Amino acid sequence: MTRWAIASLCVAALATSPRVTISVEPAAALVDQPVVVRVGGLHARERVLLQATTRDVAGRVWRSRVAYRADRRGMVDTRGDMRLAWSMQRVGSRPGNADHLVLSNRSTVTVSVLRNGTTAARASFERRTVAADVEPLELTFARDGLVGTFYRRPGSAAHTAVLALGGSAGGHSGATAALLASRGFPTLSLGYFAEPGLPPHLQNIPLEYFQSALRRLAAQPEVDPARIVVAGVSRGGELALLLASYYPELVHGAVACTTAARVLGGDPSGRAWTIAGSPVPFEVLPVDRIAVPTLITGGGKDEIIDSGPATEQLLELAHAHGRSNVTGHVYRDAGHGVGCAFPNLPAPGIAEPRPGTFLSLGGTLAGNGRASAAAWPRLLRFLAAV
Repeated sequence: MTRWAIASLCVAALATSPRVTISVEPAAALVDQPVVVRVGGLHARERVLLQATTRDVAGRVWRSRVAYRADRRGMVDTRGDMRLAWSMQRVGSRPGNADHLVLSNRSTVTVSVLRNGTTAARASFERRTVAADVEPLELTFARDGLVGTFYRRPGSAAHTAVLALGGSAGGHSGATAALLASRGFPTLSLGYFAEPGLPPHLQNIPLEYFQSALRRLAAQPEVDPARIVVAGVSRGGELALLLASYYPELVHGAVACTTAARVLGGDPSGRAWTIAGSPVPFEVLPVDRIAVPTLITGGGKDEIIDSGPATEQLLELAHAHGRSNVTGHVYRDAGHGVGCAFPNLPAPGIAEPRPGTFLSLGGTLAGNGRASAAAWPRLLRFLAAV
């Protein structure tokens, strides 16, 4: 073959294999904001893998790979598809706790185009769980009589505020509260046991403690005292419904994510809640007595609490008593925690109550991912309407 023929073949090969390009927009975003990956320079209808890689707060690698097919122009556009985000799994032999990703206030995600097993292009973007102008204010029992973190934008106009309550793991997590504050809702993430100065277990917790927290929240200049929502997950969801029933003068909306239908017992034994020194009765949660707007969500594959049927039972009870402002939804393929979980991250399919001990929360990877993507905007719309 002549040199001219060889050169001609090389030019032809280059012409049919243009340089692969990739872009991610926006380059920096809060974690609940979808991003769009665009790939160009592929062959028409070519199948490629997109790979997303990041590190959690402990420095461990998480990765996802999703197959896409280019269109007739040789382009891939992921608009409306966040599988690269919610399908991430920890790299390694041990299961990964997605809470460790949430705890990373700022992380870099690298997206690569894998073409025939080779990286053809890559781009990175930054994700944040809190906006730059959100300020945390720590509360301690010794100084404030409460334990938690209040997230706010100092100097902002008074707005709907949230009292955020966790579940049976104890303590308090500021990640969801920080993101809610970043979306304009000042939020107090409140601990109520297993914190310094608080009871060690979920036993005999006085509802008056939360009454004090609600009053403290209402007094903040960034908070509209006539628009306070209590939002909780699991046992915190149970608690949110109780507080809306017992303190209608302080609570103007309630959100219960993957709650039981009834008041449950303490952990490890006894009663969980008291009011005026007496145990809160073991009864169906009093949604029939709640006058404020209420949102209840459940997971159809919840392996911790049977929250799907519980949500349906509570909605039926509320509507039988004319409470049309009590609304909800069951996400059929989702597990525990749905409704209050971050979107665009691997939904917490497992919990780690103690280091090295993992507990299945249920749901499929896709079911949890899609449910979180649908439930989070629903939650934000609910808060905006209070």
